Amino acid sequence: MYKLIKNHFILLPALFSLALVSIPLVSNANNLDKLSIGGFVSQGVVHTSDNQFFDENDDTSFNMTEASLQANYQLSSSVKISGQVMYRNWGKIESSVLDYLMLDYSFLSTDTTNMGLRLGRIKNDFGLYNLTRDIPSARPSIFLPQSIYLDILRDTITASDGISIYANHRFSAGNLSWHFTYGLYNVTDDLIVSILGPTIKGDFSVPEHTRYLKFTWEPPQGDWLISLGYSDPTASFEQELASTDQIGVTPGQFNYESYLLSYQYYAENWDFSLEYERKKTDSSGFDLYIPNVPEQFQPDFPPLFKLKNVSDAFYGQWRYLLSNELTFMLRYGRFVSDNNDKNGEKFAAASAINAPAFSRYTKTFTTGLNWQISEHWRIDLEAHYFEGTGIISPLVKVDTSQNTSKYWQLFAIQASYSF
Repeated sequence: MYKLIKNHFILLPALFSLALVSIPLVSNANNLDKLSIGGFVSQGVVHTSDNQFFDENDDTSFNMTEASLQANYQLSSSVKISGQVMYRNWGKIESSVLDYLMLDYSFLSTDTTNMGLRLGRIKNDFGLYNLTRDIPSARPSIFLPQSIYLDILRDTITASDGISIYANHRFSAGNLSWHFTYGLYNVTDDLIVSILGPTIKGDFSVPEHTRYLKFTWEPPQGDWLISLGYSDPTASFEQELASTDQIGVTPGQFNYESYLLSYQYYAENWDFSLEYERKKTDSSGFDLYIPNVPEQFQPDFPPLFKLKNVSDAFYGQWRYLLSNELTFMLRYGRFVSDNNDKNGEKFAAASAINAPAFSRYTKTFTTGLNWQISEHWRIDLEAHYFEGTGIISPLVKVDTSQNTSKYWQLFAIQASYSF
């Protein structure tokens, strides 16, 4: 009940903000053409053979409901306000949030150059799908390629509270677009559980602003694009130690530095997408100790984990238009936590929590079918075949009593209505 009330209080400011956008309509009905409203509702079912990727139980789950209300209001030819509120019941995560709310000011528009500025909660333009990852009709599958778009770290890259500048330059050889965002991402309880697991309680904070930078090049014919993105999120953690806790964790900090190369090619009846990410991870702190025991009597615990490594992730995706309504998809992806320990054997040998080697990587084969029933209705079906649990395992999981499986599968179906 508390969680439901908390989510509704989060939603109220968002609804109020969107209401402000529509105030001019009351005084002048001619302003209706300046306002556009849209959204979607979706419901799905997912079955996971093993592990806790989606829901608390390794079984069939109907906790796959999404809904959003989005509005745009054109204040002038160069100024626009956009916002979206969203409800997500996505496995273990249930939330009502202000997805984004921003003021968009286009301050330069010529025959060859457009430039603008955004303020507020801004969607991060990172990779091919981050901007549209929450819109069923715009993403290529129910679950995006987990090698790049990790659901457990979704909150760190979805949106930032800050400022963004963007531009598009047209040349005879093609178009160059870029954007730069500087802001803070929203730390949620779900993010804490995703990273540290349910055993350790505590608070994450964001001590530094995150920078997002992306350059995209497209030829004049527009049949392919290539882009390079950069981000550097940071998060600090401090444990909330209860009197009953038998083990403690010292404060710690994660630092990430990510480079993402994206390529997409469009043909008449098919398209191909390829993304490769290299991420540098550096952690400090997170040492184990026994509460209320003097330092000189503390056991010599092995490191819980000391992350100072470079990870690699990629996927290749091919989609074929079987008809105007049916699209078939094949995808292969791989995620490696440490490219100097690709099979996780060194990590498993040194782990203080008996983590298996396969918790450090994931190989994924995915196939799916999209059926666009009408302008508003769509159905997606897909199957995922996994080796390894690197995309789901929390970095810290003191309780290892629950076994995980090296090989596992996920099957999902989702119906969505967009308006």
